[in-house]
Amino acid sequence: MSNDVWSFEGYGFHLGSAELRYVARPVPLEPRVAQVIMYLVQNAGRIVPRNELLMSLWPGGEGSDGALNYAVRRARQALSACRNPAILTYRGQGYRFAPVLLQSDSASWHINDVAELYDRKPQLDTLWSQFESCRSSNHPALSLVTGMVGIGKTALVRKFRCDLAERGERTWFGSCAELPGQRDLERLAGRRPLVVFLDDIQEMNTENWEALRMLSSKGDKPILYVATVRTPVSPARGDALGDLLRHARTISLGPLSDTNARRLLRAALTSTTQGTIDGDVERRAPLRKHPCAPRGSRRASAA
Repeated sequence: MSNDVWSFEGYGFHLGSAELRYVARPVPLEPRVAQVIMYLVQNAGRIVPRNELLMSLWPGGEGSDGALNYAVRRARQALSACRNPAILTYRGQGYRFAPVLLQSDSASWHINDVAELYDRKPQLDTLWSQFESCRSSNHPALSLVTGMVGIGKTALVRKFRCDLAERGERTWFGSCAELPGQRDLERLAGRRPLVVFLDDIQEMNTENWEALRMLSSKGDKPILYVATVRTPVSPARGDALGDLLRHARTISLGPLSDTNARRLLRAALTSTTQGTIDGDVERRAPLRKHPCAPRGSRRASAA
């Protein structure tokens, strides 16, 4: 449990280190503020009484209402990129953590520490070009990042989101089920561009695909929709998704070069000997001829 990572709306919180990140970038936290977030995340789904939260932060009883109010206020500020308030107050009762949480393990957290983007600058430039085109035309657009599992779609999109955040651009991140309606998105965009990120839309139903196509083709606001699509798509769903692919600007990711695959693995894995790297590739990516496996490992896998 202490090594678990909880993700929500572009944030990640590591229970073991009490570290908060937004779009893979660290968010500075005072110790008590980190404790507030940790305790509320661990107790998500229920209202945590004020006295209980107070005692969890100051077990010796030295805390005060003012100190708790300050810590909660700073926690809300740290989570202010959420679409709705992350920490809800129930008067006379306590606090509840509102965002939907997704759980992963610490391995993915450390892999996300790899800052360099390998072999993907042309695709990143394409996303920026689409963003500027959307801004200048003042109309919505759709970009689909496609590729097989493990090819680097999430890393590319995460890099784009980080760069947007550094420039102060507006973004929205969530699942297709949480996607607001056109009026809500246009209100959120205002007069500035808005980039909406959706992950693995091949899991959507055909009605959601059609809704996404309509959202990205109508309106007079600069809203860029960026979605990842895992390929190949099953034949049963290929025709329906094909309509969306034809409507969108498609960015297809191919395998990394052998040189950069090895560089990425050396940066992401704790061991650096070549034999260990090949072994780790085989355990982490058992698909034969996986694109992230160095060539020697692919030959061994196919044997």
